[in-house]
Amino acid sequence: MLLKHLRSLLSKSQGAVVQDDGVITTVSGVPVWVARQPVFTAQGGIWGYELLSRVCPENVCRPAEDAYVATSSVVFDGVEMVAPALAAGERLLINYSGEMLVDGVPAMLPPDICVVEVLEDVQPTQEVLAALLRLREAGYMVALDDYIGQEAAETLMPLADIVKVDVLGREREAIARDVARIRPYGCTLLAEKVEDRQMFDLCAELGFDLFQGFFFSRPQLVAGKKLTSSETVKTRLLARMASGDYDMAELGDIIRIDAALSTRLLRYLNSAFFALPSPVVSVSQAAGLLGQEKLRRWLCVAILSDMESSPLSRHVAVQAAQRGKFLELVCGTGCGRPASEMFMLGLLSMLDGLLAVSMESVIAGMPLDEQLTDALLGRPGPLLPWLRFAAAYEKGDWQQAAELARRLGVSGEEVSRCYSEAISWAAVMFA
Repeated sequence: MLLKHLRSLLSKSQGAVVQDDGVITTVSGVPVWVARQPVFTAQGGIWGYELLSRVCPENVCRPAEDAYVATSSVVFDGVEMVAPALAAGERLLINYSGEMLVDGVPAMLPPDICVVEVLEDVQPTQEVLAALLRLREAGYMVALDDYIGQEAAETLMPLADIVKVDVLGREREAIARDVARIRPYGCTLLAEKVEDRQMFDLCAELGFDLFQGFFFSRPQLVAGKKLTSSETVKTRLLARMASGDYDMAELGDIIRIDAALSTRLLRYLNSAFFALPSPVVSVSQAAGLLGQEKLRRWLCVAILSDMESSPLSRHVAVQAAQRGKFLELVCGTGCGRPASEMFMLGLLSMLDGLLAVSMESVIAGMPLDEQLTDALLGRPGPLLPWLRFAAAYEKGDWQQAAELARRLGVSGEEVSRCYSEAISWAAVMFA
């Protein structure tokens, strides 16, 4: 029913086609890329995600020419991809144009998950105001995007639950004026484009409730901090997993002597993700079912999750695992690199942020392959473009992601599929 409804709406946009499997493309079969950007609470927990999309003909990304194409790709690809991995209470922010609001497109998605984000150029016409009122009455939350003091936005504020204030490169006085204008309406304040700790602290002081920006993907490093003995042991164990210096029996022994690891492994295999006909009751049975390579990946993620020290560090750990799986899957389509190598590249690439020390300190003394070490330290080499590609895609930096994909020979369709699978896999691993 949803697919039929959207196909009818898309008939207005002659450049869009909805395939039978729900994938949105242009008439020429051009794939749409979808990524997500987290929104955090002041305590560092994840409140939800904003979904981002671009049309990428021949890996040259650009905003969709028609808002129906861009948002429809999020409706089908983005929501279907991300919703199963959401924790209880987490939300999805989805952008809508004025035309889509008037046509009732947001009502196709569940109000308990999806937040209607009104683009900054939407004018407060009578039709738009009536549409937002209907959505509010139906239980939807409404957010206003990119507020920097626009008069038109203030007309919409009585119908808004959230106002997203663009804080990038702005002075304290300007942001404070925006906060003062918004306060009387009782809206939740969301600071977007928070790039560094200084801006986060400023926005927190001014009373913002939610935060969005690249700063949260890489927490601030602590000058002079040294790894604890426990962290050192864990990083060295990860290095052994990366180097291949282990055997199946050793993996089983590592897990078996740690009650927490054993319990986590059995819970993982007995989850609905595997839907096994009978429960797995021992580490030996689990190892036999997974095989050496999958057991190694699971153990790497388990070690990574043990390094969490805060809600924000948990996000970094999940993102590191997701990045590793994403690179493994993308390269499995024909990049010529071993899947295990690409997985470890992504997994290790965020250890500096997770442990709040420099990457040089993290990998000091690790017996890593030279090319892997070069990429982790940002040195030129065959692996660095892959790492930069993954980071650009996660951020929604479509221009850089498309250029790197073109150079690496990665197709847009494969990228979207691999990203979706990596999100689902990481969600199961950290459940």
